[in-house]
Amino acid sequence: MKKIFSCALAFALSLMFSVWAFAFENTVDDYAMLFTQEERAEILTSAEMFSETTGYSLAVLTIDYAQGHTSEEYADDYHDNLIDSEGWSENSMLFLIDMDNRNVWISTTGEAIYTYDDYTVDYVIDSGYNELSNGEYAQAILLMIETAQNEAAYSENEGEIIEEHYYYFPENNFDDYYYSDYDYGKNSFDFSDIIVYIVIGLVIAAITVFVVKSKYKNYGKGDEFDEDDMTLNLTGSTDNVISRNVVTTKIPRNNNHGRPGGGGHHGGSSVHRSSGGRSHGGGGRSF
Repeated sequence: MKKIFSCALAFALSLMFSVWAFAFENTVDDYAMLFTQEERAEILTSAEMFSETTGYSLAVLTIDYAQGHTSEEYADDYHDNLIDSEGWSENSMLFLIDMDNRNVWISTTGEAIYTYDDYTVDYVIDSGYNELSNGEYAQAILLMIETAQNEAAYSENEGEIIEEHYYYFPENNFDDYYYSDYDYGKNSFDFSDIIVYIVIGLVIAAITVFVVKSKYKNYGKGDEFDEDDMTLNLTGSTDNVISRNVVTTKIPRNNNHGRPGGGGHHGGSSVHRSSGGRSHGGGGRSF
């Protein structure tokens, strides 16, 4: 009996650890050979930390031949294959560096679709875009993974920043760091705060009334109207038209069909379906 119990316990423990590993499976498939062995190991470590923090599996993929597909199509199909053939969780995301189409793309599925909306995907790409454009591919991926991890924590805490962070904005083209320890999640105030605000408002109102009354206290007194002081002189005046200028401005046709902005693609699209029929989010841009 004890032997059976021991075997059952061992099986349960092995199953539990296999499920844990399954939930946090990650991969770095560098088909374009953009990373060194050390960089690949560093990216994999960063991906594992990302998964432990967010609960999402993460794949990093590089290719130099897209087989005639767009970056979105290739990323989504590869992502589907990981879920359908490799047993990945539906709650996962994939970073693609497509050297064929010269695009970076992020594909999300499951809960990750809602954690990383269009704006957030664009922000994640921003964090590593300068490095990506300069050919520092590993550093670009590491920065994007870090930003994606921070954004998931921000979303989970509904805007509450628990730790002090320095944020880097690469679009400024210089080393500009923004420090913030403001707790965006705390908007509460107690009843005493309301009382203080009411008292302050009453004091301001009283001061305003006093100033206005003092200003108009003697209004209309001490001044007399003298009819002799009033004179009216009328002189003849004519207006002659010398010339006329007409400026005509052509208003161009609006080709955006009601959509704001213009230019290239910046950020993700709405939720769409891959060729396999699975719902995906995400987005990308060229570099």
